[in-house]
Amino acid sequence: ALSSQQFSRSPPDRPSRAKGLPSKPATVQSVRAAVARLTNSMGLLTEGRGRVVVATSADIQAHWEPLVGKVDMGSPDSGLAHGLFDSNTDTVFLIADHIEAGQEMAVAAHELVHKHGKAVLGEARWRQLHEVIGSWANRPEGSLERRVYDEATARVQASRSAGADETSYSSEELFPYAVQVAMELGVQPTALMPANSVHGWLARVRAAMRGAWDRLTNKPELFD
Repeated sequence: ALSSQQFSRSPPDRPSRAKGLPSKPATVQSVRAAVARLTNSMGLLTEGRGRVVVATSADIQAHWEPLVGKVDMGSPDSGLAHGLFDSNTDTVFLIADHIEAGQEMAVAAHELVHKHGKAVLGEARWRQLHEVIGSWANRPEGSLERRVYDEATARVQASRSAGADETSYSSEELFPYAVQVAMELGVQPTALMPANSVHGWLARVRAAMRGAWDRLTNKPELFD
């Protein structure tokens, strides 16, 4: 049912999209490779955290909608759905042909942080890293930190549904969007940089998530 599904969309005004589609779509194989690099697994997560399925929009409509219900793929006006989470099956779906080639890691990271970040990091660590993002609102215009904050905030606002509480939605979505935007901008995680810089922050996010995923991921040979 639609009520059990949560979506992440691309902004409707992304210049790389023609008629709502990526100029060069990713492939199922390239998105799967990104998931494997991020999680050290091939899609199944341990400790009851479900799985990650990579498919095309056509595959989801043909093979998955009978199981999870009608899926809203988005539109040029509302933004195409990059992924969705079905709570009934604990499955994160990544829609390969809605993702721009070269952005697979950024989108996969967004979805995994969004669905499992707080659980694997813990409330205190999540809050600490989240507060760093908030501090970037006061950085000078044009600085990397301000660019990441402004773009992530804009995506949060664009993706929020009419009925969602603005404060709680932002607290859940700003973190994963900041990760995605930083990666799209080509930021390299650098542990030697200050913790309140984008480079240093991303390094700490990566280190924390890697440590957690080492405990939480499994290694089946193939995706479903």
